[in-house]
Order: sequence, then structure tokens, then C-alpha cells
Amino acid sequence: PPCIDVTLKSSGWQLISFNCIDPDSNSLDDILPCSPGLVDNRILSRENTLGGILLFSTCDGQTPVSRWQGGLKKLAYANGYKYYFSGAAGSSIQQIGAPQFPVADVSLAKGWNWIGHAPLVSYYINSVVTDVNKSFSFDDQIKTRSGNSAPFVTYSGSLFEGSLVKFTPGEGYEVKVSRALSFGYTGLTSPPPLPPSPA
Repeated sequence: PPCIDVTLKSSGWQLISFNCIDPDSNSLDDILPCSPGLVDNRILSRENTLGGILLFSTCDGQTPVSRWQGGLKKLAYANGYKYYFSGAAGSSIQQIGAPQFPVADVSLAKGWNWIGHAPLVSYYINSVVTDVNKSFSFDDQIKTRSGNSAPFVTYSGSLFEGSLVKFTPGEGYEVKVSRALSFGYTGLTSPPPLPPSPA
């Protein structure tokens, strides 16, 4: 499947990710619109490889040229980002570059992690994390956010239960684990079918 635009489903805070990143054009200003008038729009990244350090930048909203200001300079493939967007719901971010292959395993440090969804198609959470890796512990949690909507699932000891059903391209996720582990998409040549949307 081709890369698709990242849809900003609402205004306010949301979790987003990118699965198509051009390594030569991966700066915030290349990928994420910082348009005049979008004053104080913010994007945050939790760098798990740097001990959980929090990086962020703010859109200055200046005219005629707006720029991102702060410590977060570049976006990375399959990372999760918290984005405060003051524009209209339904806006989109055009991804730049080609899909990245192969899909790497997702490494999680103990505690909270911010991740993206690398594949170009959706996967049921339980089809990925419980079949590929049995290392999740009771009360581990996965959640996402779009405005006032914040669905989540909690691990019961055998599967994840709750209102968040699938990993979706363009969305980001916060994952809390009680011990370091990894999961991946190894062996999944195609996603399990998702149920049709209600009419």
C-alpha cells in the first residue's frame, strides 16, 4: 500500500506517527506544517534511547515565514509524538518519502514508551503483541489520544482488553510495561482482516 497522509482527527492534543520518512528531508519544517497563525502549536517526543528524555518544539506562528523553535529538530520513522494542533479537525500532514522496510521490532524500556505504527496497514493489537512475544505482564497498558478521545487497553495476563482494538498507520501510542521487552511484526505477511465499519 502507498503512504497515506497523517490525519489530524481533532484539534488539541493527539498522538501521531510517520511510516514514510525521507532521511534527507526529515526536519520538522520539511514534514509538519507550521503555518502562520498556528501560534503555540507544540510537538513532543520521548526519546527512550536517551533515558526517556523529553524533547519538544513550538510553532512560532510568525508571518510571513513560520518556523519550529526548540530542541526537537527532526522526526523519525515509527516514533510516537504528542502533537498539540490548534487548526481544524480533519486536517492532514502529507508524508514525504517512501515506506521504510523491513519493519523493525519495537523495543520497549521499563515504564512509559512513545511508539508509532510502522506498517502501512492496521493490525489488531492482540494479533501482534500476544502472538509474537509473550513477555507482557499483568496491567501493562497501551493507549492513544485524539482530542478528548483516549482509548486504551490493559493486559489481563493472556490478552489486551479495552476500547483500543488496533494499531493504525499515522497514530502514535503510549505503552507502559513493567519490564523491558520487544515485539514485532515478524512472520505477519498480511494483517488479519478488520471488521467492516458500521453503516
